[in-house]
Amino acid sequence: MNFIMNLFGYPLGWIMWLGYKIVPVYWVAIILFTFIVRAAMLPLSIKQQKNMAHGQLFRPKIDAINKKYSDNKEKAQEEINKLYAKEGYNPFGGCSSLFLQLPIIYGLIDVIYRPMTHLLRLPKEVIANAKALLETVGVDFTKNSLSSELTILGQLDKNRDLLIEGTSKIEGIGVKAFDKMSSIDLNFLGMNLGDTPTWAWNLLILIPIFSLLTAMLSSYISMKQTSQGQDTNKGCNYAMTFLMPFMSAYFSFLVPAGVGFYWIISNIVAGVQGVILRKIYTPEKMKEILAKEKAKGKNKKKKKSFMEKMVEAQGAAATAQGAYSDKEKELSDEQKRALAEAKKRQNMKDKDKLAEARRRYAEKYGDDI
Repeated sequence: MNFIMNLFGYPLGWIMWLGYKIVPVYWVAIILFTFIVRAAMLPLSIKQQKNMAHGQLFRPKIDAINKKYSDNKEKAQEEINKLYAKEGYNPFGGCSSLFLQLPIIYGLIDVIYRPMTHLLRLPKEVIANAKALLETVGVDFTKNSLSSELTILGQLDKNRDLLIEGTSKIEGIGVKAFDKMSSIDLNFLGMNLGDTPTWAWNLLILIPIFSLLTAMLSSYISMKQTSQGQDTNKGCNYAMTFLMPFMSAYFSFLVPAGVGFYWIISNIVAGVQGVILRKIYTPEKMKEILAKEKAKGKNKKKKKSFMEKMVEAQGAAATAQGAYSDKEKELSDEQKRALAEAKKRQNMKDKDKLAEARRRYAEKYGDDI
């Protein structure tokens, strides 16, 4: 887990550092970080909205297929797949932004847990010396090894007098580094964003609550607008509406409050962004875009989509199986017996080849197969 967090935390740490350099206030840096990440994901959000609007164009055809084959779900799905292939539509094309959120969250957790590394850009030796320095005055770092940097920042002011009593202790990390650590403030409206929320009644519990509420509001806006066009991308929408909000609220109790604060800002930005994109990329607008793309690619050889390839493969397999079955029906009893005997001999040959291969492998490597 630590490796994955560090892997994604390193590049995201530079984004957070940039935000902190622009405005050296911790919670403002998180907001700037959110805007930068959302801006980077904008192409995916546009693609998701286009995909949704595209699916709305032929929703009546899907309803007609489901009604026609109401007693045969397999046949209905086959016909819907053919329709997808014909329309050049990928029903999972709008889910990419969901999968991209996971590495961002992993990286963000690492950034929040290690502000001395990512924001202050302090060397590992200085951080280790600061930890050892605080241990000499009784600070316990064994409860959560991941949050050691947050513990250091939280304990510096509390133990400042004890540390300053012996200047040799301060020299272990350097006066400049000590002042740099003391300068970072993790508080937002009386809440320490470096602490982890608990079920106790205090200000920090507002982070998971608002994380849940903003996620549900953002999802509600999305579902309300997509339902007007009878969206075909139900899988992603259900995940966004019911699963993601409660997951974010649950995980807000497991990680520093800064992560939940990011979720709150991200949900608000996503909701506003979604409203704007749905005003721009309507089904009518997508109809125009598709018409232009069709006109441009009229004289070009179009690359087959995944759905088209899948439908063709299904059709080819069914045709081959049907043709083989028809040929077998035309054989006489004697020919059928001969065919069965030939299959039996071929199976015996295959078994002999496999046994020989195992024997040679055992002789070469000394394994008992």
